[in-house]
Amino acid sequence: MALFTDGPISSIEDLTAIDSQLLEVASTEGLDATRKLAAAQEEIQIEVEGLIERWRITQVIVTPALRIYSGVKFSNGSRSGLRPLPL
Repeated sequence: MALFTDGPISSIEDLTAIDSQLLEVASTEGLDATRKLAAAQEEIQIEVEGLIERWRITQVIVTPALRIYSGVKFSNGSRSGLRPLPL
């Protein structure tokens, strides 16, 4: 598994494997899927950085659950109102 700092959590290819209509819908709606995915990554990074500070951890591994969460953030848009799970 990759570390969170190694690069993007998900790619457009990862998301289209889940939703084959993603690029067609994004095009129809005039959305830049790459930029939206980057915004979702940034939002998750802010959440993860908060946990890192709180728990004083040094590494975060990208798990399948984190990839799924990235897809949820993407499909709901940044600032979607999703909150991190209480820990």
